[in-house]
Amino acid sequence: MLCPSTVRTIDSLLGRGRMIATIGAFVSLALLVSASLVSAQGFGNGDQPPPAVLVTEVRPEARADENVYPGRVRSTDRLEIVPRVTGFLEKPLFEIGDYVEAGTLLFQIEPSRFAAQLRAVEAQLASAEAQRTLARATLERTRELATRSATPQARLDEAQAAFESAVAEIAQLTASRDLAQIDLQNTEIRAPFSGRMSRSVVAQGALVGPTSGPLAMLVAEDPTEVVFAASQQVFLDVRRDGLEPGDVDVLLRLMDGSVYSEIGQIVANEVTASGRTDAIEVTARIANPEGSLIDGQLVDVVIRNKQPTERLVLPQAALLLDQQGTYVLGVDETDTVIRYDIKTGVQIGTEIEVTSGIETGAVVIVSGLTRARPGLVVAPQFARAQD
Repeated sequence: MLCPSTVRTIDSLLGRGRMIATIGAFVSLALLVSASLVSAQGFGNGDQPPPAVLVTEVRPEARADENVYPGRVRSTDRLEIVPRVTGFLEKPLFEIGDYVEAGTLLFQIEPSRFAAQLRAVEAQLASAEAQRTLARATLERTRELATRSATPQARLDEAQAAFESAVAEIAQLTASRDLAQIDLQNTEIRAPFSGRMSRSVVAQGALVGPTSGPLAMLVAEDPTEVVFAASQQVFLDVRRDGLEPGDVDVLLRLMDGSVYSEIGQIVANEVTASGRTDAIEVTARIANPEGSLIDGQLVDVVIRNKQPTERLVLPQAALLLDQQGTYVLGVDETDTVIRYDIKTGVQIGTEIEVTSGIETGAVVIVSGLTRARPGLVVAPQFARAQD
């Protein structure tokens, strides 16, 4: 028979055991419910939803090939106005930025001294012509006397020499007169071609001459030229495709992003490549009727084929690169990611030509590439509407 204290101890232990069993039952039930919920939501046993990616279909498109090069506007004619005679400069006859036609009077050098020099030479020439007339008459008389043996031969020789000397004097003075006329004409400095004038760098009254430096700059505007450097690879591609300068248009993209309204043509290229950059300078000519293009202005030169060609193109965002080369990730009929090793051609805006490695109709990933790898099932969504 147990004593009362022993009975109380046993009852206490039995009560604690029933409490532990009850708590264990509740924990097991909670785990079962949680497992059921996870299974019902489809996330159990590591089953994750396929990652979403944006895709596009590879299609042939008719595109006019474009290449963009940095270029600079260069005037077809650019001339420093330098005086040909020495004299004092009168007031310039133009304002900075004026457009002048060919033949417009720009500067006047004080002409009075040159006019006086011309008159002096003309007077000397008139005197020499009178001397020639006298020498001719003397020669004729002396020759007649010599035929009758009425004068010695020496006298005839002297008359002949005097006449020839008078003729030579006239020739020399005629040349001096022509030079004086040229100098007088050169006191008027006129525009040799149409263009726009820079600021005059010499003040009125200054003594100017051929060695005093330029007076101003005259820059032709219409048409104008644009020069840019193209790589030798571009020239090889042009020769391979049999293109001529007339097969492409030249467009200019200005610094604000706008496209210049006129279209130009390639007119020439240098015959040698730059030893520093291995590039060849190309010159294009373009109309500039409004004077919008300024000599020295920086532009983007866009070379575009006149005849569009059909090419397979991809967004450049789809391109990937590793040790094996350039590739893209695509999606097959089962939405499984596959790899296409490709070769690319020319860039066309934000897209690039694909020359081999993929066929028309293939679906490639353009966004979400970090979530895709070959063999993985994905959830593709087209980045643009498909026809």
